[in-house]
Amino acid sequence: MAVPKKRTSASKKRIRKNFWK
Repeated sequence: MAVPKKRTSASKKRIRKNFWK
């Protein structure tokens, strides 16, 4: 996961859904 710690709050759900898809 190459996402900043500040963008993990709102991007965590979107990134996780696209990460496992």
